[in-house]
Amino acid sequence: MLIDLGRVMAKGSSLEPLLSEWVRRTPQASVAHLFKGYFHHEQGGVKRGRKYARETSPEQFLAMGVKYGIARGHLKEAIRLDPSLGLAFAALISIEVSEPESIPVTPSAARKVHFENQQDGRDDSPTSTKLPLEPVEMSQSPMGLPLHLLNLALKVDPGSVAVRLFAVGSFSPKWGGSFELLDHLQARPENSKLKAADQSYLSYRILMEKADHQRTIAKQQREAMRYAILAHPTCSSKDALWLASESGYDLVDWKTVRDLMTQSLVLGENGAYIYSKRGFAAENMGDMSAAVQDYEKAIQLDQAWAMNRIGWFYETGRHLPKDLKKAKALYERAAEKGNPTAKESLAKMIQGGG
Repeated sequence: MLIDLGRVMAKGSSLEPLLSEWVRRTPQASVAHLFKGYFHHEQGGVKRGRKYARETSPEQFLAMGVKYGIARGHLKEAIRLDPSLGLAFAALISIEVSEPESIPVTPSAARKVHFENQQDGRDDSPTSTKLPLEPVEMSQSPMGLPLHLLNLALKVDPGSVAVRLFAVGSFSPKWGGSFELLDHLQARPENSKLKAADQSYLSYRILMEKADHQRTIAKQQREAMRYAILAHPTCSSKDALWLASESGYDLVDWKTVRDLMTQSLVLGENGAYIYSKRGFAAENMGDMSAAVQDYEKAIQLDQAWAMNRIGWFYETGRHLPKDLKKAKALYERAAEKGNPTAKESLAKMIQGGG
């Protein structure tokens, strides 16, 4: 079901008339409302944009809210018709976490958003659907409703990996959640019934969300590196190693960067970027023999950056015997691949008669 939804959403706004007709013809079909709800949920994300909240305008939030309002109605109707649709609860979690409590927006901007929404398609969402919301203390925390929805989703579909992964993204601090919510998701007792591989992947996703937040939002590179390194063994992930190495780079922790890239090679990754990054770390540690070896391997894999670097060594006679012919040949190869520094170096060599 999740894969099918993904394929449908990839079609974009052109689906609006088809989904509306589907709902009109089969108003009692839960799956029709589910797909229509997911469609507007995705369209809300498009209206909002992929930037973080601090970089998102009130108008974007308002446009997102309009789409989310339509999505909310259809998702609730889907649940009313089929209370076992855990994915519908999961999408509602995302909506409740993502919407800001208040949106300061000018009347002209509101009219503009309303007009654009009319152009996108009419709001045919059910308005009277009630969810089975029990009398819990949801007012004590803005996260009360999302947590309650998660409880309902896992109650009807306790083994759903898709619901949990949806919640990971929704509970991320990037989109309005918190580390506490992610920890809650990780510690839920129902998780013990998941397959070992699914438990590992859930842990990986949660740790990577924390690492990404620390790196891009909190700017706490040491913490970002720690979370990414913790994530790596859960899935033997090159992405975790790379994120950790990026933070190590920012921290000028060359030994850690070198070690992380070596681990990537042990995993079977043979990318030029791994060799060049490990080589750069070795260079900054003063181990030029290892640096040149890694750069040469990156060149064998056709990387322009490494070509330019070794070309500079040959041109200047630093770390390698001076050889202008070899330097020019490497600059030419790198320049053909679009490396701007190589283009400048090559032009200077030609001007100088090299």
